[in-house]
Amino acid sequence: LPVRVANTAPPASAVPAASAAAGGAPDRAVVVAAPRRRCGPPPGPGDGSPGVPPRGARSFTNAQTIAARLRSSYGRSSKPLHPPVDTEEYEHVGDEGFYLHLGRLDEEKGVDAVVEAFVESDRRLVLAGSEGDIGEDIIEQVHQSETIEFRGFVEEGEKRELLGRCRALVFNARNEDFGIVPVEANASGKAVLARNEGFPGLLVSDGENGFVHDGTPEGIQGAIERFEREGIAGHPREQVESFSTAGFHSQLESSVCRWYGETRVKTELRDD
Repeated sequence: LPVRVANTAPPASAVPAASAAAGGAPDRAVVVAAPRRRCGPPPGPGDGSPGVPPRGARSFTNAQTIAARLRSSYGRSSKPLHPPVDTEEYEHVGDEGFYLHLGRLDEEKGVDAVVEAFVESDRRLVLAGSEGDIGEDIIEQVHQSETIEFRGFVEEGEKRELLGRCRALVFNARNEDFGIVPVEANASGKAVLARNEGFPGLLVSDGENGFVHDGTPEGIQGAIERFEREGIAGHPREQVESFSTAGFHSQLESSVCRWYGETRVKTELRDD
């Protein structure tokens, strides 16, 4: 069964799922779609258009959000298959009282609202990630704040240590297609305070493995207060066990084997 992994870049206005026709008949192709956004004009709806799985192809997408866009824009069905995370490499080390934002300091990550939510607060925030495109005024606020610490880029080991020691993760990216950091935080046993958009908005269940917010400074502050007041009832790590490498391999193998069996039956019936 031919399998192709594609990574092209159709825009968010169309459907950010990529594919390429695999060798052999279209109904024997498995396409793993890994989307990117905001690049070029939208592809056409016909077969063979760049970025669109051919009709009859069995397709994976990396999240339910992408599967929904693929279906609504092009009428193509697909199966979400989340990227694997080495969940065993993450652990709950303790709670040192600081909130963590992990990622580049970019506008699309909503960093300005995160900073504003903490700059007037007595709660501690650690920003870990390289400087991005946020304005100099935000950078200045960070440097002047007594409650915000900017670590800059951190290596993998330090990232895992921060996740293991933080109180909770604050995630504010706009309409994130997948977002692996919230999964890593839950794997570390930590709550995620996520913007209620994209896949993180689906991952987080209020009061179970975190709280959702609307992306504004006030919304972030509200999620923090709810978390401090109510805590979480669930076990975050259990929420993301299906994202493990073993889980990924199992889902991939079972899906491909099932599809291959269905294709063989169709081929034999057609030959008869």
